[in-house]
Amino acid sequence: MVKQNAYAKINLFLDISCLRDDGYHDIVSYMQTVSLCDEVTLERADEITVEGNPAVLPEKDLTYRAAKAFFEHTGIHGGVKITLKRNIPMQGGLGGGSADAAAVLRGLNELYSTGLGDDELRSIGGTLGSDIPFCVSGGSMLAYGRGERLCKAPNLPDCGIVIAAGSHGCSTPSQFAELDRLHGDFHRYTPHTDMLDRLCNAAAAHNIIGVCESLFNIFEQTDGYDPKIAHTIKATGATGVLMSGSGSSIFGIYESEDAASKAAAELISKGIKAYACRPI
Repeated sequence: MVKQNAYAKINLFLDISCLRDDGYHDIVSYMQTVSLCDEVTLERADEITVEGNPAVLPEKDLTYRAAKAFFEHTGIHGGVKITLKRNIPMQGGLGGGSADAAAVLRGLNELYSTGLGDDELRSIGGTLGSDIPFCVSGGSMLAYGRGERLCKAPNLPDCGIVIAAGSHGCSTPSQFAELDRLHGDFHRYTPHTDMLDRLCNAAAAHNIIGVCESLFNIFEQTDGYDPKIAHTIKATGATGVLMSGSGSSIFGIYESEDAASKAAAELISKGIKAYACRPI
């Protein structure tokens, strides 16, 4: 048996550089894993099964598809029983499904002693979803293309983070379609890379205030963004507030984990589903 934590991700910066001819969007993003996580347990079996995600048919589940891709890539004639304990809000822009799939790839690599490196696991994951390559190793990364082209970013300084689940889930394709309408398919759009440069410089200098001054997410222009939740988080003392991914979860950054824990408790008392965590 192998157990893996599947860590959520937040986007400290997310912009679009262009709409490609194949219909996908090239993004520019600063991604960061946080301690909020799902728990994935893997056991050898004769076939692939998934427990803990009753809302999705097993064959449609991303963890099932990740296991299938792993066995096809390695040529191993085996199976796995996948048990999921979900803590990450779904359809919240936090990469929960991608994190679970990446955890399955890492776990199968250990369970079957295949010795695959992270680059090979990312290659397998990249055939299934754009966020999976990042979720294989996590940390602080800059992501380009569909999200599969990664390079190391300066580590986010020590801080506390509170994630508040949105009032409704967001469909990523619908969010992209709304941005296409707003920006005319991005034919004349220029991404805010100057803000990304300032964010990276602030992170490298361990300047959390400078980081928070450079947060940006183009998806806040869509109806997936809830300014009321953002305002409520800001009122708890957050230094910076931003929606993550294509929404609808919103996170706040605090100067300490203790401040984040107190803020999460305050939000929960107001009926908002909130989680205190830290960057990892």
